[in-house]
Amino acid sequence: MNPNTPDNEVEFSIVDGGPWDRGLSFTGLNKPGPRFLGLRLLALWVVCWLPLLIFSAKAGYLYGTAVHIPFLHDFVVHTRFLFTMPLLVIAERAIAPKLGVVIRHFFSSGLIPEDNLPRFRLAIVDALRWKESPIPELVILVLIIIEITSGFELVPDSNMSSWILAQGADGMELTAAGWWNECVSKPILQFLLFRWLWRLIIWANLLRRITHLDLQLFPTHPDHAGGLNFLGAGQAKFGLVILALSAVVAATIANHVLYGGESLMSFKFMAALYVALILGVFLGPLLFFTPKLIALKRLGLLEYSTLATSYVRAFDQKWLRGDNPENEVLLGSGDIQSLADLSTSVENISAMKTFPVDKGVIKGLVIAAVLPFIPLVATVIPLKDLLKQIMGILL
Repeated sequence: MNPNTPDNEVEFSIVDGGPWDRGLSFTGLNKPGPRFLGLRLLALWVVCWLPLLIFSAKAGYLYGTAVHIPFLHDFVVHTRFLFTMPLLVIAERAIAPKLGVVIRHFFSSGLIPEDNLPRFRLAIVDALRWKESPIPELVILVLIIIEITSGFELVPDSNMSSWILAQGADGMELTAAGWWNECVSKPILQFLLFRWLWRLIIWANLLRRITHLDLQLFPTHPDHAGGLNFLGAGQAKFGLVILALSAVVAATIANHVLYGGESLMSFKFMAALYVALILGVFLGPLLFFTPKLIALKRLGLLEYSTLATSYVRAFDQKWLRGDNPENEVLLGSGDIQSLADLSTSVENISAMKTFPVDKGVIKGLVIAAVLPFIPLVATVIPLKDLLKQIMGILL
């Protein structure tokens, strides 16, 4: 698409692109609507979870005491493929429209002057080009292979016997379900996770390029963010991805605590670091606007302080020092209202945020990050006391 097109808008979507989506289109599973969304989820369930159930049942590892962690008792496998994977797919339908609204608002709000629109369109077209490119998905496949061969995990898997790893003739060996998990199910989930990370990078880079434009921001804007507070609403939708990631981490810790005999408190620093990291990753792109907002606030305070000083001096001279040659009556005069309006403008600038997101959005993302950990922590701290502590932090 030509970035110099006379059209006012360039349609933007963070999803629907690349070899994966073209493959889904070939199968007919990528059509819009809840029916086809359900078919995609069913297909993933049949490919990723159902074979694990069948193989485990055939091997006698579905339940019972043949292995330390039978299939039906494994929190991780069910969280990964019955909760996290569907949520990552559903998030596509929730996040893409909202980010599209954010981009359209840049066009419709006048934030970008006419002479900057070609650069803005070019940034969007470049983002769409990267989304459509097959190279990122090939890189993701390479990263998955590296991850599998390196054996790196946020919470390392235990060596205890399970439906994945059972005692064989030569020691602990992968079961049939374990092989399917390592070669099919887990790589598909990792692909979906890495692809969301790539989408976030595309989105962050687009926001970075927008900050290089001559944005028409106003320090007195009532949203207290120069007119950029709408960006937080788009970022809030990433809470679905955060919730999906947190569920896997919490389930993995649960396995280690319940079956490995490890202390829940031994994971507290790792969990806190994870929550801080995940919030930084998903809120970090908005920091690109912080230098521009800091400069805007500083200039606004200076300019409006100068204006306020001039106005107050004139008001004082007219109404308190008697410099009112026409003997205008104060009652009904617009001078008082103008003084109040000017005071409100200065207060708006003083209250202006340099990070374009509401506290409510931040709290929502924090809840998405910590929610899956609450059942775990409730085993140590009474749920009532835990909820009181959480509400005390958020409110």
